[in-house]
Amino acid sequence: MGAMNQNFSANLPQILASKMKFEAHDHMFWGQFVKFTTPNMRPAKNSQDAKVTDSPVVVHSELNKQMGEEIRVPTLRRLTNAPTIGVNQMIGREETQKINFAKVRIDVLRHAVKVQEGWMSKQTTKDFNLVKNSYPQLRDHYASVENYMQASYAFYNGWSYNVMFSNRNTAAAGISIVSHPHVFVRNQGKALYTAGFPGTAGYETTIGTMVAAMGAPDAFDTVLLQGLKSEPVIRRLRPIVTDDGMRLIGIAAHPWQIAQLEADPGFQAVTNAAFVQTVAKKNPFLYNVKYIYAGFAIFDAGNSVFPVTVSGGNPVWGLANPTASTTITDWETDPTTGAVFGAIIFGSNAMFKATGSNMEFVDEDSDYKFNKGIEYHIIEGWSRADSWNMDDGTTGQYLINDGSAICLTYCSQPIY
Repeated sequence: MGAMNQNFSANLPQILASKMKFEAHDHMFWGQFVKFTTPNMRPAKNSQDAKVTDSPVVVHSELNKQMGEEIRVPTLRRLTNAPTIGVNQMIGREETQKINFAKVRIDVLRHAVKVQEGWMSKQTTKDFNLVKNSYPQLRDHYASVENYMQASYAFYNGWSYNVMFSNRNTAAAGISIVSHPHVFVRNQGKALYTAGFPGTAGYETTIGTMVAAMGAPDAFDTVLLQGLKSEPVIRRLRPIVTDDGMRLIGIAAHPWQIAQLEADPGFQAVTNAAFVQTVAKKNPFLYNVKYIYAGFAIFDAGNSVFPVTVSGGNPVWGLANPTASTTITDWETDPTTGAVFGAIIFGSNAMFKATGSNMEFVDEDSDYKFNKGIEYHIIEGWSRADSWNMDDGTTGQYLINDGSAICLTYCSQPIY
């Protein structure tokens, strides 16, 4: 490892890395929903130091101080026994508490930019100041990675890209693609567990069969939203609450889905947009909201909402098996024809993020400073807020997720 480049050293890389980590939130859709479990975004000393937050994306920083690669977030299951009444004694009738755990795993995430390749490259790019300009490049890259490969990928598959595909993690360690436990399909209802619980082949096949049967009538419209709001699973999601007590559930929708909603004769887009301007000021999580309808705050999430296809009978959320050769633009490209998109329905505590180290910049010199590069690296991981049963029965049988759901609709690029 060579000495830190002089121009880059003048920019105080440690400060820049810390700044970039948080500045990137402003450059990604999911960034507006991020909140830390500790005040002032400082690392938690331990699990007792962390506080419950009402944000859709909750960042746990305990592993910055503690040893380990996994955080377990406990969730007490509801008490279900009937109360004891009359003269019946209570001794022997106590209900045993049962705890589920949501696991958040961390791994390395890194990228680098080559700012000099030989003395002539330094001469021919002298006016571009590549070292100085590498900071916004790396910031935007990290924001894109966080948005698509970390947050959105984890909503659909359970774990972020860097955790799912790390060569340190295997299915034997409990790291595998698991579709969301609450998948709603327009005109078909919720994907049921009759063929298997989440995490089993039967459940994935159930979703794949539903996706394969979808077509043009399965639109994102007011009929769908009116139906969703009455679903028990959706009603259990913890809402985003405005200053005046309005309780809203977020929906991250694809632009094609929003275009369908706007084309629905039953949806008054102009009136809705005016109403939204007043509501958006009453909660920081709502500042980018597009519409409010049927108790849902609807956001234009762009390519943060993935299309879903079917391969071998199973759903494929977004890109199938992305590798190191996959580019950021691969995640940002819309289908060329009609497709099924998975709108993400979310409330508070929908997604967990854990960090194990602060972001750092590292300078690399090689061949007598003939070549130079700048890298950022961080240890982190994102995990959908699935709380798994650890006490009894089949592992997925009592799976709890009161933070989010996926709603599948079919749409094509709007014609104009």
